[in-house]
Amino acid sequence: MKPLRVALVHYDTPRMLGDRSVGIWSYPVPEFEVTHFPQSKHPVVDATSWVDDFDVIVQEDNRCWPEYVNPGKIPMFYYIVDSTLSDEHLYNRQRHASKFDVVMVDLDELELFEAPGRPVWRVSHCVNDRMFVKTGAKTVDVGFHCFRKGPGGKKRQVVARAIEDFCRQHEYTFDTSCPGGASYAAALARERVTIQCNRNPRTRAHRTFDAMACWTALLTETLPHVSYEFSIQNYHYAAWDTLDEMRLWIAYLLGENRWMQFAERGRLLVTRHHTWSFRASTLHERMTRYLERRHGETHSA
Repeated sequence: MKPLRVALVHYDTPRMLGDRSVGIWSYPVPEFEVTHFPQSKHPVVDATSWVDDFDVIVQEDNRCWPEYVNPGKIPMFYYIVDSTLSDEHLYNRQRHASKFDVVMVDLDELELFEAPGRPVWRVSHCVNDRMFVKTGAKTVDVGFHCFRKGPGGKKRQVVARAIEDFCRQHEYTFDTSCPGGASYAAALARERVTIQCNRNPRTRAHRTFDAMACWTALLTETLPHVSYEFSIQNYHYAAWDTLDEMRLWIAYLLGENRWMQFAERGRLLVTRHHTWSFRASTLHERMTRYLERRHGETHSA
């Protein structure tokens, strides 16, 4: 297997460098040699400068909107994550996608990014399984980790209060801290049940797989169906639509340690389908086939 040399373009922020908590590109794998190119919000990037040193350019979806000069000199891939957050998010990413040879989509509908001659691939979120792991003792009954400001903040405040009141009444331990990086992964690993609510009905947070990887029972607001993710509602995770349903699920999961069944099924799902090492293998195979086909078309022309 020949590793692909990737020029990874992303927004210039510390959390996109170093030991990432986000699964894709989070640790070295034999399939890819990755060089980071952090950028400002609106840089001008000359694609010809990378032709000799890299096989592909991959741009990540994180507040970075480069203007590429001389596109077509090197295959360019665009990885879209946040298109489901609002109509504006979707519009910006559809417009930007026109500059790329291949579009890779985390959870949105693939049809929204289709264009003649441009492949659109499903590349679901994967887990940094060196950080999010089954480890240590379970010392917290229920966790709910989220920022309570910005879009959806008021809704999360209501959910947090409901969980806190319910846990107090039933003497369950509750963690509502907002740690980051390795501290966040450790917090998930301490919990028996992790609760999440969605920003809107079209979203599926990265926490979905990260929590499962930590062997915690995920109790989430109903998730949208995403192709090729293999997760089954109320089997790999529990789902709620109302606060009363959420309260019933908490009591059910913590009663007789039923959370353990969900936690184990979720962990196996992630281990088999959603680790970065697994995703890297399938992504390398797909990219390699695309590059070989593109090379053959170029020479035949």
